[in-house]
Formats: sequence, structure tokens, C-alpha cells
Amino acid sequence: MRSCPRCGAKFSATQKFCGTDGVELIDDPDDGELDDLVGRIIEGRYRLLYRLGEGSGGVVYKARHTRIPRLLAVKILRPSLAKSRGAIERFRREVGVQAKLDHPNIVEVMDFGYAPEVGYYMVMEFLQGEPLCDRLEREEELGILEIFKIVEQCARALQVAHDHGVIHRDVKAENLFLVGRGNDEFDLRLVDFGLAKINDTEHFEGFDARYCTYPGEMVGTPYTMSPEQIAAGNVDHRSDLYSLGVLFYELLTGAVPFDADSPHAIVRKHLVEKPRPPSQQPDADWIPPALDELVLSLLAKEPDDRPASARAFLQALEQLRLPAYNAWADAHMVESVTHRTKSKKGKKLKARGRPKLVPVSPKRAEPLREVLVVDDEAAVGFLLRQHLAREGYACSHAHNVEEARAWLREHPRPFAIIVDLILPGRDGLSFLRELSQIGYRGLVIVCSGLESREIREEALRLGANAVLTKVEVHRLPQLLAAHAAAVSA
Repeated sequence: MRSCPRCGAKFSATQKFCGTDGVELIDDPDDGELDDLVGRIIEGRYRLLYRLGEGSGGVVYKARHTRIPRLLAVKILRPSLAKSRGAIERFRREVGVQAKLDHPNIVEVMDFGYAPEVGYYMVMEFLQGEPLCDRLEREEELGILEIFKIVEQCARALQVAHDHGVIHRDVKAENLFLVGRGNDEFDLRLVDFGLAKINDTEHFEGFDARYCTYPGEMVGTPYTMSPEQIAAGNVDHRSDLYSLGVLFYELLTGAVPFDADSPHAIVRKHLVEKPRPPSQQPDADWIPPALDELVLSLLAKEPDDRPASARAFLQALEQLRLPAYNAWADAHMVESVTHRTKSKKGKKLKARGRPKLVPVSPKRAEPLREVLVVDDEAAVGFLLRQHLAREGYACSHAHNVEEARAWLREHPRPFAIIVDLILPGRDGLSFLRELSQIGYRGLVIVCSGLESREIREEALRLGANAVLTKVEVHRLPQLLAAHAAAVSA
């Protein structure tokens, strides 16, 4: 943990500068997780249990409602700011903004008030999980599925804010929280609207504009600030898109586009230097040119050169999903594929240890033959189950490798397993290796959006009987019928 010697804000151990005032951080010898407010009850309803963290404006506590069994988060305005009309008004504005922006990817605010024992406070949903910055500290890199999910959910949250005339102005990993749903699944929440700017007051009544932040004030975090933020110019929603570009760049490459030894040097680079294309960063040459272009468009110096909105960005991103998945998979999922391809040039890789498939006409399967579908997309899993159920198969669905393992412990000998390759946590190729290790002898079909020849060959080498794209799912009944005929022969 590190802290700002000027404002006292807390940051992760890898942060260099304060996100509020740019002062160089110092190591905090005492994380100070407990203080004299812990144990107090606010207005008879909220018992403060534990201090979770703090920023320049307030301290956040884990709390429990005294009348219903529910955990909450309570943010309390710093006592040093409670005498400032401007600080109080900004705190009220933060509450009002978050309460107005009702969206699954924006943290929910439930209450606001003043209590003599603590001062001004707001009550929010308690988030079980971790900030994205902690995840990035712990793991060297994220999978492409997680990267796209984080960027997409952040962009959706920003679009809702922008539709209401709200500019967040501090989009960064520290303000994105990954709420765990078990088995490596998560949903994202955009948090901390303390620096938000309201461009459209029509949606927000009752705020004193004299105490809101407007052009003329430079606010934000040096690493992620847009050029117009740095210049204290007219900031609109496209400033958040620039910050989203910095985040996307970091998720893809593990590096920020601009870094230096001082806040001044960093902001100067944002103003005058062109960022290196993401694919030119170390170990990032897998990034396809079109994805390079999209990230760089977010980082354009002029707002007019960026995507027009978060919605437009999401549409462009969707067009790149499959090419990005394929490129990432080629670089990360196949072990030493280049060496293996060269050493076996001209040889066709075949499945090993599986019954040979023979072409036969599709026929209705015997009842209750169990098939496990492993695919993180609920809609895809549902369609596959419906499709195969009509052919007489008893289908189960696992969203990831962990769920598949648990299912196999109860059903060790399914007739067939149909598996996607891009999955949360461990990928499909890892699962194929596990199936080989446990001696599974049933039919294994890979059904994925990936189209790479190398990926196909690797899946076959690891024991898959067939590799289909998701537009070829109509072939599944024939493959299952062929397998039934082969094992019955």
C-alpha cells in the first residue's frame, strides 16, 4: 500500500503518483485497516465493520445493516472536508450521479445522509471481488476473453453515463471493480464518480453549479488523462473514450502508452507524443492491425478523431472479436506450434486414441446418451442443447472448465463432450489435455469460433475427434451418429 503525503489518499503498491494531485507517493508503513469509527452504528441502521480503503475525498467501510442481513459499503466524507461547502456539494453530486445511473455495470447507491457521529455518508452495494488494478498486479496478463469483457462492460457503463450528460473523467483500473460470480466468472462495476462532470444539467436538479468542476480545472490521473483534460479545456464524453483507450492498451500489452519519472513528463507525452502501436510492445506482436487501429483511434489527440461515442466503439469492437480471438489463440494457446509445424511439415496430424469416425447417415441416437457442452456463452449452450435434445441426447451445460470438472466427477463416462476453446479461466486446449490425462475415451468435438489451422491441428493432436466452427453445428448429429456406429461395430 502507498499513500499521498499531501492528501492522504491510498493506492496500490505499484502506483507511482497520486491520482488526484500528481504528488509522488510514499510507502505506507501502516495500512490502517482499523480506526475509531469501526464498530459505530450510523443512524441505527449501518454498523461499520472494517475499513476497506480511502481516497482524497472519503473513507470506505464495509458495513452491515442492523435490521436486515445485508452487507453494504459506506463512504464517509473526510472530516477535513466536511466544513467545505464545495466538498459537500461535490459529495452530494457523486451520490446523485451514481443513483441516477441505474446500470448493472455501475455501482449502486442506496442511501445518503448526515449523522453527527460520522458526518456526511453514502451507502452503496458491497462488492465481493477485487479492483482491476489488483488483478493486473497479481497476473502477468489476462486472456482475450477477459480483456474484451472488461472493455465492453466499461464501455457500456460509460455509454449510460454519457447518455445522461455525465463525464466520469477518471476511468482507470483502480476505478473498475471485478465482482466475482464464482468459477473465475465476474461482472464489472465502474465506481468513484467523485471527479465526474455534468454536461447536461437537465438530468440532475438541485445541484449548486458554483461548486461543480468545470473547464479551468485539471482533474484526473496523469497516466490516463486526455489531452483536453490536461489542457483544462472543454471536456466532453470523448475524453472518457481516450482514458478507455489507455485501459485497453494496458490490458492488451501490459504497458501504458505513456510513462515517465514525473507527472509533468507523463502529461507532456499525452499532449505531444504519438503512442507506439500496441503490437510494437514486447510480446504483443499477435495484435492484428485492425485492433491496433481501433486502440490508436481512442488515443487520438483530437476528440474529433476518436470514435463518436462508446456505442460506436462497441460496434467497431464487435467486428474485431473473431480476428482478435484467433490471433490471440495462435500466440497463446498452442505450445511451440511453430517448431512442431516445421518438424512435421507435410504430415497430417490426426487424433490419437479415439475411435475412427466413419461416414454414416444421421439417425436418432439412443435415449439418454449423455453429452456435455462446455461453452461460456449461455445462448450458444442453450441452442446446442436444444439442437441435440431433438436428436435424443441428454445434454448438460458447463460454462467453464471448473464446472466441467465438477460435472465429470458425477458423470465420468459421458457419450460425448463438445467444447469451446475460448473459455473463462483455463482454455479449451487445457481441458483437452486434462481429458487425455484422465483417460477419457468418449467422443470429443471442438466447436469454436476460432478458425486457425494451427489451433485445429493442436486440438486434434490433443485428442479431439473433430474440430468444427460454430457455423457448422448442423454437423453435430452426424458426427455423434458416426461415433455411435463406430463404438457399436
